[in-house]
Amino acid sequence: MKLIPTPYKMNCAGDISPIVGIGEIICQVPVDETIAWGLEQVKNSIGENGGEKLLLCQINDSFFSEKNATEQGYILKRDAAGLTLIAQSSIGFLYGLMTLLQAAEQAPVQFAIYDKPQIRFRGNMNTLWAESCIWSYDFGDGLDAACKRLKNAIDQMAKAKLNFIYVDAFGFRTERFPGYDATMREISEYGRIRGVRMMAGGYGMGYGLSALGNFYMGKVFYNRYPYPDG
Repeated sequence: MKLIPTPYKMNCAGDISPIVGIGEIICQVPVDETIAWGLEQVKNSIGENGGEKLLLCQINDSFFSEKNATEQGYILKRDAAGLTLIAQSSIGFLYGLMTLLQAAEQAPVQFAIYDKPQIRFRGNMNTLWAESCIWSYDFGDGLDAACKRLKNAIDQMAKAKLNFIYVDAFGFRTERFPGYDATMREISEYGRIRGVRMMAGGYGMGYGLSALGNFYMGKVFYNRYPYPDG
């Protein structure tokens, strides 16, 4: 199987037998919003009409003692009994389900995937170098369209197991335009469910003050009180 990203360890045996439908899903773990979203993607992509069984469970395995494995790792197996997904966290189950999406059409009769990231935070810069050299997202086609585009990017990131997006800022001010704050909260919550952290850039203490002149960069630069009162 060719999977992106390449799993940490994978063993396959037997002929190719595509997973064309999952007729039964057994969850032996609490299903939160993250796992529920992953299961929804599996149902929508692979389908619910089929003879395959999928079991989600938590089992102690030495694999989960390895770096990043407890937080984001998973074990995905297929054998005569069906599909088994083992993880220690909601994100681990989500990533296992995302791998299942990719593997469905090329899955052999038997396989075992042990997967965990080598790098804990894997990011994507979803910004433009625009507006007088300020990192900023392009909201030029309207807030609703930008929000929809960002959510689609987050969905694709989750499926590729990317978990960090550099989305906006360098201005140190809220409500940059009407609806901005509420939209950022909405997108942050959307990303949280999919295991994607949002990052807004900013300047360190005193950065660039000599070059700013009269250019407004947010309320932080109008703080005139010295430390520790400022």
